[in-house]
Amino acid sequence: MRDALENLGAYEGLIRTYDPPFRPDHHDALTAADFRTARYGQDGTIIPIRPEE
Repeated sequence: MRDALENLGAYEGLIRTYDPPFRPDHHDALTAADFRTARYGQDGTIIPIRPEE
């Protein structure tokens, strides 16, 4: 299973294109930069929460 994952080609994911998604020294396809925080507004819209700059 590990060898198969480490030899995958580019993958068009929901968040971004992973090229490659896994490497022998990196088994996490996602990084901290891939995560976003949001909340629901009273009308049901999604409101991004941005870190303070």
